[in-house]
Amino acid sequence: MVLLLLFAFCLLSVFISAYYLYGWKRGLEPSGDVPGPDCDEPKIAPSRLLPLKSLKVADSSRTDPLVLVFVESLYSQLGQEIIAILESSRFKYRTEIAPGKGDMPTLTDKDRGRFALIIYENILKYVNLDAWNRELLDKYCVEYGVGVVGFFKANENSLLSAQLKGFPLFLHSNLGLKDCSINPKSPLLYITRPSEVEKGLLPGEDWTVFQSNHSTYEPVLLAKTKSAESIPHMSVDAALHTTVVQDLGLHDGIQRVLFGNNLNFWLHKLVFVDAVSFLTSKRLSLPLDRYLLVDIDDIFVGKEGTRMKVEDVKALFDTQNELRTHIPNFTFNLGYSGKFFHTGTDAEDEGDDLLLSYVKEFWWFPHMWSHMQPHLFHNQSVLAEQMTMNKKFAVEHGIPTDMGYAVAPHHSGVYPVHVQLYEAWKQVWAIKVTSTEEYPHLKPARYRRGFVHNGIMVLPRQTCGLFTHTIFYNEYPGGSSELDKIINGGELFLTVLLNPISIFMTHLSNYGNDRLGLYTFRHLVRFLDSWTNLKLQTLPPMQLAQKYFQIFSAEKDPLWQDPCEDKRHKDIWSKEKTCDRFPKLLIIGPQKTGTTALYLFLGMHPDLSSNYPSSETFEEIQFFNGHNYHKGIDWYMEFFPIPSNTTSDFYFEKSANYFDSEVAPRRAAALLSKAKVITILINPADRAYSWYQHQRAHDDPVALKYTFHEVITAGPETSQKLRTLQNRCLVPGWYATHIERWLNGYHANQILVLDGKLLRTEPAKVMETVQKFLGVTNVIDYHKTLAPEACSRGREVDACLAQMLGVPLRFLFVTPTEGLSFSAWPGQYFAVLRFRCYGNHCWQRTICAHPVPCSRAFLRDYYRDHNIELSKLLYKMGQTLPTWLREELQNARATLARGHRVHSAPCSPLPKDREQRSDRGNPEMPPVREGAVVFGPGTKPAVLIGSGPLVLEQHPALLLASIGLSGPRKAEESQVDSRDPFLRQGPMAPFGAGLLLSPGNAAVTKHLTRHLKASSLLYLLLTLFRVGSTEALRCPEHLFAPSSQCRKRLRNDGHSRDKIPLADATIPECFYSWAHGLSDVSYEELSTVNWSRALPSACLIWTPEKHSWKKDDFQEPNGLDV
Repeated sequence: MVLLLLFAFCLLSVFISAYYLYGWKRGLEPSGDVPGPDCDEPKIAPSRLLPLKSLKVADSSRTDPLVLVFVESLYSQLGQEIIAILESSRFKYRTEIAPGKGDMPTLTDKDRGRFALIIYENILKYVNLDAWNRELLDKYCVEYGVGVVGFFKANENSLLSAQLKGFPLFLHSNLGLKDCSINPKSPLLYITRPSEVEKGLLPGEDWTVFQSNHSTYEPVLLAKTKSAESIPHMSVDAALHTTVVQDLGLHDGIQRVLFGNNLNFWLHKLVFVDAVSFLTSKRLSLPLDRYLLVDIDDIFVGKEGTRMKVEDVKALFDTQNELRTHIPNFTFNLGYSGKFFHTGTDAEDEGDDLLLSYVKEFWWFPHMWSHMQPHLFHNQSVLAEQMTMNKKFAVEHGIPTDMGYAVAPHHSGVYPVHVQLYEAWKQVWAIKVTSTEEYPHLKPARYRRGFVHNGIMVLPRQTCGLFTHTIFYNEYPGGSSELDKIINGGELFLTVLLNPISIFMTHLSNYGNDRLGLYTFRHLVRFLDSWTNLKLQTLPPMQLAQKYFQIFSAEKDPLWQDPCEDKRHKDIWSKEKTCDRFPKLLIIGPQKTGTTALYLFLGMHPDLSSNYPSSETFEEIQFFNGHNYHKGIDWYMEFFPIPSNTTSDFYFEKSANYFDSEVAPRRAAALLSKAKVITILINPADRAYSWYQHQRAHDDPVALKYTFHEVITAGPETSQKLRTLQNRCLVPGWYATHIERWLNGYHANQILVLDGKLLRTEPAKVMETVQKFLGVTNVIDYHKTLAPEACSRGREVDACLAQMLGVPLRFLFVTPTEGLSFSAWPGQYFAVLRFRCYGNHCWQRTICAHPVPCSRAFLRDYYRDHNIELSKLLYKMGQTLPTWLREELQNARATLARGHRVHSAPCSPLPKDREQRSDRGNPEMPPVREGAVVFGPGTKPAVLIGSGPLVLEQHPALLLASIGLSGPRKAEESQVDSRDPFLRQGPMAPFGAGLLLSPGNAAVTKHLTRHLKASSLLYLLLTLFRVGSTEALRCPEHLFAPSSQCRKRLRNDGHSRDKIPLADATIPECFYSWAHGLSDVSYEELSTVNWSRALPSACLIWTPEKHSWKKDDFQEPNGLDV
């Protein structure tokens, strides 16, 4: 008997096993990466007796508001739909190709989670993760309270019924469904209202439904099967089947929402929005308030047969009242062009009259009087005249004129910006708000944004499927059902769902005939009221704009783009403007690395032209990084000439502040997407020290108060001003960080990284690389261009002179009658008084003295990791490593080999009475006697002021004064040429006139001195340094006797000295270096000097005999980069 029972039990077990093996599991889509089934066989029935795990509440403060989206491919349809919803909601996200095996993206940063939500386009890629990555991801989700959203899209290979591997959840696939309803008990619901049933068939025959008896699973959406038949192998023949299920996290501590299809079904989109909100504890969620404004453009404009009649006007008024039951105070906003009043049929003219009788029932805004496109007119007065006539019409008919809102016909002139339109709007109407569908582009609509320009708030405008030609319901493109689809869960519904504020554009013709405008918004509001919990509201345009920028304050700053890259933009952009004026090259910095040198060298090329100078920032426009950006692209283009030959003209711009700007890369890439970018890198330690010295030269009180070492080692407890200076010294040296930001907008082959050290020592070689990078057809030999003898030949005379003077070539002009002349504003004279040299050619400007050893050691340690990252980045970009970087990496390897880092030893402490010492004092340089001109190994010439040296090159005003024999004079005693504003009002006025002479060309000297002439000549400056020397600059005194004519003039004017101290230079003609109080100097004498015999290595030294120099004698304009 026992054996018989045992045999019966075994037989029963075989039958049960066969049933589950061959009857239940029909096969499920296997992962392409992981062998084996995706689902486990249901060897035991699901039970509520499975152990429950406690759910960890999400801590939003521990994760960034970023969504990680795993997609099948970058172009998969479902993946694109997921991203579209996230982008429309303005949620930040990151996409990754879903790994079956391999590395999982880094999920944490220190103790902070990088993602607030995980989304899988294919949930099978999640369940089939290899054990290591699955455990890693699940632990992250549990620890940081991060939820998972997944989609299961069945296909012909999917199993009909199976259990999801690792979960007490069963799937039944490839079903046709109908009549979808919402579970009112679902805790996930937020926007979704569960009171309706979507009658009819659901799209597709590939639906999957979920079944489970575990308490962790809660249905969200349910539907019936297409036929009355039950689903095979379901233990209970349920009338409704779950198409979207919520995992409450009671099984493994992770909350999930799973969809049994893609997002083609509109209710899935609505529930997906709620799922994102719920799983992120409403961090990624929009409020329930939705503001609607319906604009009706072209009032009075339509042609006969399309305009509103009396019955249409009454219907408009009645529908407005009906909509107010759903939207408090809803009011249609009517835009008019008065010229076309009473231009329809008699019945339509009666409609015009009735509409004006309802004038107080609607809101009104102006178009142009004759519906003209503003970008076609460049005269602001013409636009203002059109607006004035429309305003006169409004006043005559009682239309309000104080709404502060206007719309341009065809959105012309709003974006791209037509400056004259904005000015005329403000002049005539006091406009403060407008709207457009063109910013930044018409499509895709989810990218439309607002911005503020010239005091006018520009709001994004939305379309609603209605255009001027859509006036009959049965003739709607694609059929009337297409319009209904747009309204009921389609594009129009999603626009309201995903945008807190929507301004819809409609036209007069949409409210006549079949009145599709009224039909559309009446049905839209009813649909929203039935399926959502959204609170529909409205506001007048002014208050609506304020609300918009209160919600999206980051959008106030515009992002200018190239109008020629979008055909629609080009069509509404002035034909007198051309994108060929935009530069094709940006020199982005960073500061103090040699960008001005490269700027000058590029200016020597006959086919390359730089921008015009700025009255505020000199040769740098500084457009993309500061307030100038808000002036618009018209302002920017004015800095570049109209190209004479669009194929060969090549414009470039240099602004060294762009490099480390957080906003400049994105802005530049938007406007100049095809431009090339050059950055120059030197050792970041040298750059930091150079910036510190630069600030000292500009009398920065913080730089004068603290030593360089104190600045770079300042802690967080120090003053804000000190930390600001520290950041400006150190942060630009994070080269890899800043270059990566530029790589977000530009391809690696658009960026060239130059070795600043090589540019200084071998400039011609570097310029060969630059020309190849730019792809110029006319390649010049910079070995010849930069040679000293080039200064006496043709156009290169001007280029070399410009280089020597340290100013762009555009400041020098050559005419047949006047020869060479100089033109600049007063502040630019400081730049003219500078001198430079590069390599073994022409003139060189050397870097400031290096920081002391303790600072150098600190900076080497500080920048070590940054330099390592830079080397990796340059290798990835295919760029050559600069020589200084190779040296730093060798030092880093040597340090690592020793097993420790080098920590800087403390520098010698400063005196406690720091405030009482000289502002110019520098404890890192030895003291010398007052008034002496100091030279030292590797240093620049300096004059002693007080107890410390003042580098002359950084203070051109002092450099002039330091070689005059009479010292500075009071401004009122200086007899100057009244025609020269620089000498009359400029910063050098107290010193009299500065005389600038150039070796190599008599005509240059003649005309340059003529331009600078004044009745009181003061100081001659041409201190040209011996190039490439690291030794002490030696200037043995050499007494030179001027010509007898000069000696006579000197004696006649009471000067006893008739010899001038020079060094290493013999000029056998009248070298007239100074004259004080001489009102009758013959300037023609200066032009007779045979300058070609002068050596470009003269060094003029003078020690004042009587005058004691003071800081106040040498004031310079604030912010001048010298």
